[in-house]
Parts: sequence; C-alpha cells; structure tokens
Amino acid sequence: MIRLFVLDVPEFRPVIEHAGRSAQSARKVGDYIEFSSTQPIVVGRREARVRRAVWFSSVAALDGGRMAQFDADELRIEPA
Repeated sequence: MIRLFVLDVPEFRPVIEHAGRSAQSARKVGDYIEFSSTQPIVVGRREARVRRAVWFSSVAALDGGRMAQFDADELRIEPA
C-alpha cells in the first residue's frame, strides 16, 4: 500500500486535488493529506497548474512506495 503525504496548505491544493484523482483514498492526518493506493499515484504538474518551486516541494513523505518519476512534468509513485 502506497501512502503519500502532502502538507494541507493553499499552495499545494492543486497537487492535492490531482493526487486525489488517482489515489484510492484520501484523509486528513494532522496538517497533512494522506493518499493511499495499491495502484500507482500519478500527478501531472501542468495539469495541476503549479509552478516548479511549489511542485518540487509538495511531497512531504512517502511510505510503501517508490518515486518512479518526479521531474518537471510528472510525479509517479509506484508500489515498492
């Protein structure tokens, strides 16, 4: 099970909304949104419409998965 954490602040709201589309579940854990999935979680930076500085600082923590891609175009988390 992949668990991806993103800080719940307005700057990261577009990333949160797009991550929620490919994750199987999302819940608030303290100041973070935790996305859980047994399938890859994929977020496109351009689709989320965030600048690179926000994009590259959006991932707070990851458990049970690996970053298969995290570049200027896409964040792709796959099961470990």
